[in-house]
Amino acid sequence: INAEYMGNSDSRSATMAISVLDPNYLAITAIVTIAMQLSFFAIAFGFNFDKVTDFAGTTNFLLVALLTFFLNQTYFTRQIILTVMQCVWAFRLGAFLVYRVLQRSKDARFDEMRSKFCSFLGFWIFQMVWVWLVSLPLIFVNSSTNDVSAGTAADIAGWVLWGIGFLLETAADQSKAIFSNDAENKGKFIRSGVWSVSRHPNYAGEIFLWTGMFVSSTSVYASNTTSAYVSVLSPVFTFTILMFLSGTNLAEERYNKQFGGRPDYIEYRESTSPLIPLPPCVYRNLPMCIKRVFLFEFPMYEAGLTTRVAVSPDNSEQVNDREYSASP
Repeated sequence: INAEYMGNSDSRSATMAISVLDPNYLAITAIVTIAMQLSFFAIAFGFNFDKVTDFAGTTNFLLVALLTFFLNQTYFTRQIILTVMQCVWAFRLGAFLVYRVLQRSKDARFDEMRSKFCSFLGFWIFQMVWVWLVSLPLIFVNSSTNDVSAGTAADIAGWVLWGIGFLLETAADQSKAIFSNDAENKGKFIRSGVWSVSRHPNYAGEIFLWTGMFVSSTSVYASNTTSAYVSVLSPVFTFTILMFLSGTNLAEERYNKQFGGRPDYIEYRESTSPLIPLPPCVYRNLPMCIKRVFLFEFPMYEAGLTTRVAVSPDNSEQVNDREYSASP
């Protein structure tokens, strides 16, 4: 642990930055993250209790944000703003997820791994990687010792994108929770509010806000170290896991199997963007090649989808199972 004096003739105050293991706090944040997740894993596995997983993840984001902010002791405007952004996001999402899991008897994600040491540990290792990689933009910003004036074009673009993402994710989570808790909606799928312009607005919001964090953070990279651009892994990792590993792909297959035989669901799919919010009247009329390349309507999202409705010559509906294809 090293303490370094920070100050210059133009500074109104001098600060004493604390360097721990490396000047960018990469090692200490990784160690703290590993220790925290392993501690919660021990509790979850030892007591066969999986309701602490979301709490462990989101509070880890809070800890990383506050640890790096107070260790550096520079308190620049951009550091304050981005730290508050990450803390607000972590608190909001954590509270929502913890409340949701407490309403349920268990977390169904872990039904097949809860009693299997290696499989369950694998999830917690993945959560370590998630927390640390996604926090990289803030880690680099909070470890910076150069005060680049806040309010650059990158800052404004990043903050706006973060705000849009945060509001979108919050609206999606709250509206879905209200919809799911209404007994009258049993057996239905949500297509109102933000869900009318995106099939996965919660994931869109998550990707937008972390992209915004990265864009704003780049304002300090040129004056510190270009190696900090590795923090682009934050939005890239978020996009990858939500679109291909544990988000959109699984949700699409589940919804396809449950509602794929309904014409209203087929119409919803064909007129609603999988991620980026767009008016249905716009998305519906776009060529499939545009949807595939620019709007992430990947063929893998058709897994498990069948349609049971065919129209006979007299326009009456007839049952006709077939594999669904969104190809033109």
